[in-house]
Amino acid sequence: MRYRTFKLSRIDHLNVNEQTFSPRDDLLEQEQEASYQPELVAVKALISPGIKDQFIERYGRKSMENYSSDYLLATIHVPQNSNGFQFLASFGTDLEIIEPKIYVEEFRDYLNKIIEKYT
Repeated sequence: MRYRTFKLSRIDHLNVNEQTFSPRDDLLEQEQEASYQPELVAVKALISPGIKDQFIERYGRKSMENYSSDYLLATIHVPQNSNGFQFLASFGTDLEIIEPKIYVEEFRDYLNKIIEKYT
């Protein structure tokens, strides 16, 4: 028997049926190890079309809507900590967080700490 893994975010058309499967033992162990989940915050961000595919892969098509000719509006869930800030900062100027305001402020503080290292 061979195992395969599929990314759910890449599945556009899903048919649900009554068929079931038996999880393999190592998968159950991985799930237990990865059970910690930080609290996620719903963030609205303007994104450029150039990073649209990355957001579709990670969050699905339904996470985005048209905003203007230059930007899409993405609603995503990310941690309100340095891990979430690092992820969002990796998009550089192709992303602008607009809500919630407290997240914007904490993200700005995070970026200012980076800037301070180089001044």
